[in-house]
Amino acid sequence: MSGGDRDSSVVCECGHRLGFSARTIADLDISDHSRQEHIAEAIRYRSLDRKPS
Repeated sequence: MSGGDRDSSVVCECGHRLGFSARTIADLDISDHSRQEHIAEAIRYRSLDRKPS
């Protein structure tokens, strides 16, 4: 696997995780679709998962 392929698979994996988080937040909000505010909230929660450098 080349470096570019590996980078895109990592981005894809992060996108899937973000999508799952946004969908869960939308479910808790009793919404049929993930909206911009659900995605923004998912991004905030994902940023809390990162370890400080």
